[in-house]
Amino acid sequence: MFAADATSRITDTIGVAIVTAGPGVTNTMTAIKNAQLAQSPLLLIGGAAATLLKGKGSLQDIDQLSLMKPHVKSAVSVKRCRDIVPVLHNAINRAVSDVPGPVFVELPIDLLYPEEMIREQHLSQVSSNSLVGKVFKWYVEHHLKNVFSKGKSLIIPRKKNIKNASQSAIDKAAITIHESVRPVVLLGNQIIHNKEFLDRFIQSLKKLSIPTYTSGMARGCLGKKDSFFFVIIVNMP
Repeated sequence: MFAADATSRITDTIGVAIVTAGPGVTNTMTAIKNAQLAQSPLLLIGGAAATLLKGKGSLQDIDQLSLMKPHVKSAVSVKRCRDIVPVLHNAINRAVSDVPGPVFVELPIDLLYPEEMIREQHLSQVSSNSLVGKVFKWYVEHHLKNVFSKGKSLIIPRKKNIKNASQSAIDKAAITIHESVRPVVLLGNQIIHNKEFLDRFIQSLKKLSIPTYTSGMARGCLGKKDSFFFVIIVNMP
């Protein structure tokens, strides 16, 4: 997940990581929180117990959505095979839209294997010799029919949405800078989120020649040839 974060920060693509259920998901928490604070668009795909067995003590079956929701922009679990593509589409758009950040998509294991294999595995463990067995077999078959249904998904893919500053906000910022007595610029991670505008921004900053400090991923945007660029040096004992 840290590698996906690094990929996201230094390229124009979203970082993607795929992990197993349970400990695979929990072990990403530090990297997820780091990405949230750095506003890095990431997609984390986590495995999960089969849809029919969730919440029934299956191997590595934990409530991953509740764990992830406070730290990501979106946390969803796919319920049917036909929903995999639109859910991933929506998640990626959510990650890169507005303020960027990480998203989490849970893919139960029975959605990742052929339908015939999953049906054989589940139905082979169901006995239909009794009324209860017949009812349970009907329930399993009905559940699997829904999981592997071929109908059209009701999920509508979201369009990528990036909020731009209004002209009035830009004018207000320009007036504030113009009227300030001792302006100072502090550049953070956000400067690299829209890389297509980075060169234009740097040129504008050089023209203004306001004392500038950098932090996070903004380091490296300016160099020793820029007279207005300052570096904070901390002397360690």
